Amino acid sequence: MVLGHEGVGVVAQVAEDVIDLKVGDRIGWGYEHDSCGRFQQCLSGHEQYCAKRHMYGMTEFDQGSLASHAVWREAFLFKIPDAMASEDAAPLMCDGATVFAPLHAFVKSSDRVGIIGVGGLGHLAIQFAAKMGCEVVVFSGTDSKREEATKIGAPEFVPMKGRDKLDLEHKIDHLSLCSISYDILEALDGNDALATYFGKLHIG
Repeated sequence: MVLGHEGVGVVAQVAEDVIDLKVGDRIGWGYEHDSCGRFQQCLSGHEQYCAKRHMYGMTEFDQGSLASHAVWREAFLFKIPDAMASEDAAPLMCDGATVFAPLHAFVKSSDRVGIIGVGGLGHLAIQFAAKMGCEVVVFSGTDSKREEATKIGAPEFVPMKGRDKLDLEHKIDHLSLCSISYDILEALDGNDALATYFGKLHIG
């Protein structure tokens, strides 16, 4: 199996029915490579739930972003803007899409959004939510990433290690679970910290 579930490359050849892409275009791709395109999930924009979806690690085992070439369906490729470097675009194809999709679907600019973890997913979720106008609260294992989280858009930072309750002034409207580190797992052990997270959610 070829490694690499997200990536960026340059179109080398196109089939006759390709409409929008041409040879030389720089494109990106993510975890999903194809779907049936015919039934409810696909027609409503939720093709990731299609029963016939093609996902990395489940189909096309001979193709991945670390290969020299791959053959993908045009509908699942995304043209990369000239101003964006390939190394910046590639993580958006999976990590970026993973956190952006629920924010786009469920979150309003007036919401308070909690982000658990400041890793590959979390640092993108923080930036997306902040740019949407949301008030961002970050929950992390320790205080070590406070400066980084604040710099990219989180005015409120809560280190969880050794904490058995939260004293937040306002409840969280949406909570995005982006990581579970050892420190957070240790914080969860025996003190109902997950209930603490969800107890601070605004329901309704």
